[in-house]
Amino acid sequence: MTDKQEDFRTPGQLIGALLEQHGWTQSVLAMVLGMEQGGISKVVADKRPVTADLAISLEEVFGVPADRFLGLQRGYDLAKARISARPNPKRATRAHLFSGLPVAEMIRRGWLLVDDVRDVEKVEAELTRFFGARSVDEIEMHEL
Repeated sequence: MTDKQEDFRTPGQLIGALLEQHGWTQSVLAMVLGMEQGGISKVVADKRPVTADLAISLEEVFGVPADRFLGLQRGYDLAKARISARPNPKRATRAHLFSGLPVAEMIRRGWLLVDDVRDVEKVEAELTRFFGARSVDEIEMHEL
């Protein structure tokens, strides 16, 4: 078996290859780990995540560092999240405003008529009013 990170995109692929290398079935691995075969099947099919505890057990059994399994799991989880994540342009605008303006201080001084800084819609409306802009996208901030 080659040991390059790019050979496997998911922990299930790596575990499947290790099973093949050892000539084991999923049933044998389940018995060795003291797990139900259904649990192993789900891990190999990437339908159940590799936890830190399982990664340590797999390290003991296969001699592959637990970090390798967890790194593949993290990459797989992130790839799945990127597929389902919806871009939110307003999030970037809010981050820009809140990092570039002392919003909480503006509220404290009464410049923005907002009861709670977490009321983002009201904060954005007050910022547009305060700066005389049509939308928060028009508010320009200059670095000092």
